Amino acid sequence: MTAYADIDLDAIRHNVRLIRSRVGTPVCAVVKANAYGHGAVEVAHAALDAGATWLAVSSLPEAIELAEVVEDTPILVLSERPVDEMQRFGHHLPAGTRLTVGSAAGVEKAAGLARSFPVHLKIDTGMHRMGVRPAEVADVVHETIGAGLDLEGIWTHLAVADEPADSFTAEQLTRFDEALEIARAAGADPTVVHAANSAGALLHPSARRDLVRIGLAMYGVHPAPETEAVVDLHPALELRTSVSSIRDVAEGATASYGRRWSARRDTRVATIPVGYADGIRRSSGVLGVDVLVAGERCHMVGNITMDQTMIEVGPGVELGDEVILIGRQGDDQIGANDVAGRLGTIGYEVLTMLGPRIERRHR
Repeated sequence: MTAYADIDLDAIRHNVRLIRSRVGTPVCAVVKANAYGHGAVEVAHAALDAGATWLAVSSLPEAIELAEVVEDTPILVLSERPVDEMQRFGHHLPAGTRLTVGSAAGVEKAAGLARSFPVHLKIDTGMHRMGVRPAEVADVVHETIGAGLDLEGIWTHLAVADEPADSFTAEQLTRFDEALEIARAAGADPTVVHAANSAGALLHPSARRDLVRIGLAMYGVHPAPETEAVVDLHPALELRTSVSSIRDVAEGATASYGRRWSARRDTRVATIPVGYADGIRRSSGVLGVDVLVAGERCHMVGNITMDQTMIEVGPGVELGDEVILIGRQGDDQIGANDVAGRLGTIGYEVLTMLGPRIERRHR
């Protein structure tokens, strides 16, 4: 068995229905980055089946990929795109595409396309990644309307929605409301106002507005510990492989490049056919990331190599035994957030790191 990701589309459907019921607001399913590694086309279908009414992507090629199989669904491009991307792909965009503009230059790029698409004006309320500053809102609204663009939506993005005790989310929403007033006074009449990501939708009711953009939670990974008490999410992805080699290692022997690990006792080391080219962080072995083998927790050892990973295993493990890197085996489970915690990162990165050599099997 090579490594593969088992994608449960019923879990996607469950999560979308659950979130819709909880927030009472239309749902935009965020399927950028190949649906966080889950498969954009398949996840889009499942999310729409479950009642999502919008899709969101990051780039124009991602929108075009979805348009081949999804009809009559608004597809929001979440970031203002570079000039060369607009020139190369703008004429291929499906009719349902919505473009984000976050500057006067963005308005000019959108207006320069051969066909006109509805636009969503992004307001920078404090994340400082992209978007129109509140002081510039009136001017950009005037330019958007003057260019003949349909200013359908206005939105922002929350920087710390996954930290509910942080007052900055409330501050951002206040700035957003002030910017909305300025935009409307300048002639904007948006029909879709949105601010909430997964954590915002589940933890900050005042952020829900006309639409919530659901990413991580749709895939069954909690964006914050506090959301575990709010919704019962079902993880959609399990990462599986099998033992390809086993060897006995004497006490004091080392393993892998750099000899960063040495056996504390006579032990057994198994190899699995997945490595950093597949999205397993090179430092995972040094940090002791867990896997499940033969119903037991084992940990990775040594530096992860490009195509293979070594794990310390017990005496009952045999060639061909299934290895779970993310998912459930027996009574135990390893989630994307568990792996992320050991690596010092977030579940988003763990999922989106999974490379194209990992076969996606949808069921």
